Amino acid sequence: MKLFLTFFFCSFFYYSNCQTNSIEDFFDAKIGIENLSLNSGLLYINTFLSENTHQYFETNKYTIGTITYDNQNYSNLKLKYDIFKDLLLVNPEGSTENFGIIINDLKLKNFSILNKKFIHSSLILNDSISTQKGYFEERFIGKKTSLYIKHKKFKTEFIKEQKKISEFENDNEYLIVFNSEKNIISSKKDVIKIFKQFKKEIKKFYDENNSLFKSNEDFFYEKLLKFIDEKLKNVSNE
Repeated sequence: MKLFLTFFFCSFFYYSNCQTNSIEDFFDAKIGIENLSLNSGLLYINTFLSENTHQYFETNKYTIGTITYDNQNYSNLKLKYDIFKDLLLVNPEGSTENFGIIINDLKLKNFSILNKKFIHSSLILNDSISTQKGYFEERFIGKKTSLYIKHKKFKTEFIKEQKKISEFENDNEYLIVFNSEKNIISSKKDVIKIFKQFKKEIKKFYDENNSLFKSNEDFFYEKLLKFIDEKLKNVSNE
């Protein structure tokens, strides 16, 4: 317990003159000697107070996942993805849910949580859209085209009982890869511009799946890209 408290306060006052080996000792004991390369991250502190939403991917609880970090694979880690700040967090074994370490994104190649795989933007983007930093979900990899999702959230704030409350809403972006071209899309017009030969079919797809588009954009675009990929394969086989 004494060791844990020492680690916590030394991490919290990272920029102070505190000198201790407790960080290394803690990770040695709690994560395991084989995972010591993960201990370079800073302590994560959630500064937002929310009532009905959160800034994380799907859940505000840690879930078991895997990562590729510094060219090494790690499994059975307790992970949580802060979409708003674009940070992946690891919860050391034996720690409470309130405790997390920020994984250094310069060494993080990819990770998987909740049956979803995320890869770093540097592995898929070109210079024309290099402003999109962070991680993309690898949603659909087809024979002819692929879909990636940049999960994002925007924040609104209000005061309640003299407290600042922050609420979050999804604001995802979608990346289509086709013929080595990478395009961020946000409308039917954007999709048709990429797949001009299927203009009529795409319009019909939007009309028939309008309710899905309104309720679940992620699944809508996944279904759309699968539909287009089949069309492209059929054309190739003719």
